[in-house]
Formats: sequence, C-alpha cells, structure tokens
Amino acid sequence: MTHRFTITDWPEFVDVYSNETILDALLRVGVPISHGCRSGTCGACKARLVSGNVELGSHSIYALTERDHTDGLVLTCRAFPVSGGTITRLGSGEVVGHPLFRLECEVGEITALTDEIHRIRLRVVTGGRFAFSAGQFVSVTFAGQPPRDYSMANRPSDPVLEFHIRRVNGGASSVHATTELSVGDSARVDGPYGACWLRESHTGAIIAVAGGSGLAPMKSIIETALAKGMRQLIKLYVAAPSECDLYMEDHFRELERRFENFTFLPVLQSSDRITKRRVCTVHDVVLADGYDFTEVKVYAAGPPELVDGLTRTLIAHGVRPTDIHTEPFHVAAAEPMLEEGTD
Repeated sequence: MTHRFTITDWPEFVDVYSNETILDALLRVGVPISHGCRSGTCGACKARLVSGNVELGSHSIYALTERDHTDGLVLTCRAFPVSGGTITRLGSGEVVGHPLFRLECEVGEITALTDEIHRIRLRVVTGGRFAFSAGQFVSVTFAGQPPRDYSMANRPSDPVLEFHIRRVNGGASSVHATTELSVGDSARVDGPYGACWLRESHTGAIIAVAGGSGLAPMKSIIETALAKGMRQLIKLYVAAPSECDLYMEDHFRELERRFENFTFLPVLQSSDRITKRRVCTVHDVVLADGYDFTEVKVYAAGPPELVDGLTRTLIAHGVRPTDIHTEPFHVAAAEPMLEEGTD
C-alpha cells in the first residue's frame, strides 16, 4: 500500500510505501533532502508536516524537541506514513544543495594512524567534479563489501578524497579496509550526505569535538574554515581513552602554530601522562573554557554516547539546538558489529 505526498517545492508527487520512511521514499525518487544518521539521532532530516499523518519511530528528544513537535516538524528518517499528505523541506539555510554523485575511484594510499584507524585516500577515476560541504559524508563501497558511510577528512577543494576508517570487530567493510585493502583497488562513492557541515556565514566561536575517527569531519571543517580566512576562535577538542588513541597531533599543532585563532586540545579519559594532559570528560573541559554559548556553533562527531552526552550538556547550559551540528557514528542495526554512519 502506498500513500501519496506532495512536496511543496517539488513538481511531482511522491508515493511512500507503508513500510518505508518518508526519507527513504524521497531519496528513492531523487528528491534532495538533508539527512545524516538515519536513526533519529542527529535531526538533520527534519521537515514540516503540513498535512496528513505519520507514525514516528523511536528517536532522540534532542533530534526532535517538544518545540519541534509544536511547530509541526517530523524526522523524515523515522516517519512512516499513515495517510497521504504534504511535506515542506526546510529552507536553504538548513540544507546544502549539492547534487548526488556516483564516483568510481581507485585506492591511492593506505596509512595506519592508530592500531584501529587507517587513512584511506581515494583518487576519483570517473563520475564528474565532486562537490560537497566540509563535514559531510558519503557511502563507500569497496569491491565485494557492503556499502558503509564515511566522512571526508579533506577539504572540498582537494582532488583526493581522504577517509579515516576505524576497524570494528566483525565489521566486514571496516575489517576489509584496514587489513585487506590494497593500493590500486577499486571503490565506489555515492553522495554527499549529512547536515554536520560548516556554516561559513557564522562569525561566532566554533567548538569542534571529535572522538575516534570522528576527527575526520572535524579536520575537514577546521581546515576549510582556516583556508577561507574565518577569523573567529576555532577550538578542536579530541576525546581519547588514552595517549595511543590520539592521532595527527603534529598536524594540528602545526595548524595551531600557523593560525593564532585556532587551538587544539586533546582530552584524555584515563590517567596516563596525567601531568601533561587534563583528565576529565570533554564536556567538562568545554564548559570550563567559558564560552558565551549564545554565539557559538558546535560541531561534533564520534561515538553516539559522546555526541549525545555533549549535546545534552550544552543544551542544558544555553546552547540553542539549532547551533549544534553532529554526526554520531552508529553501529548498523541490520548487521550487528558493522559500522554505519561516518566511522
């Protein structure tokens, strides 16, 4: 059974199957809409339900707040149709309008960054001149493996795509990428997707928080902001269980040396080298740094517990939910221990 929806700024109807989400239906027929986690956590796919009825699956109260409900917003990734209706996508200030690409690529470099995380660089062979916004992700398919979502770590102007892939035990794609992949192998890239992208018109402080391979989109955001001459305070907090889990420290120290408005701060969650590192949660460190939370933009990526905890803490201290842009890295529900979301 299908339910017919009108998209207010789209010329054609969209028929949504009863067992599919509105987001899946829109993407199936090529209607561009911002989205991210597809699990009701990030809030990137919000749209206004002008008429009709939907049933919402489980979701984070920070992704869709009580105010959002009052304003008639729904998470399209969790919205199953009960009847036909009308949907309005959020305005251009909330969505970037890059076309979706399918790229055929070749592996150009593989470098171990930690015991678990490898940097994979892909050279585009065919598919056009790829465009994305700093902080977005794509779906990557290595030969013979299931597709998985990974964030770009490079600037949009760079010709080579860089990914930081964390090995997940039992995860077919990540294990292949970090143990079996070879230079010269092929890969397909589809996208871009995601709403954790750099808001270049913003002039207040930028707080970037990364955990694990969540450093990839933060690297893209920070390097892009600095290259474009954004002069506000930009501070990168990297949460890590121990010293050996940190990577690319020299790279960010060099950026810190070159740009007086950029600060790099590793935050260890354990007690090794306690005299040289602050040992507390990244939330505590951000709060202690004394920001005017009415003027900041927050970008965060990494484990859901880190991203969700940070979001709760900052909202409780006055940061507007619309000023928090996140990319939680989820484990795919359909195939346990295979990473989904940018990882």
